[in-house]
Amino acid sequence: QFHPHVIILDIKLPDLDGREVCKQLRADADFSDVKMIAVSGYLSEVEIKDLDQVGFDTFLAKPFASEDLLSRVTELLNVGVI
Repeated sequence: QFHPHVIILDIKLPDLDGREVCKQLRADADFSDVKMIAVSGYLSEVEIKDLDQVGFDTFLAKPFASEDLLSRVTELLNVGVI
């Protein structure tokens, strides 16, 4: 029933890698149009470059300012902030 416009997903989850979660969500037709933002403070440049291959739309390195997150979300959704 709930259909988000954006999912913010940490890559380093305790039980499951965020890349695997992204792959599973992308395989579900209900989530094919959802924008997905990966966040992590522990990825190498090579790992960051490979995130789009598993289905992420963009990446934010931790720590990040809330303004950076808001900016990224508005870019992905192509909306302006009032």
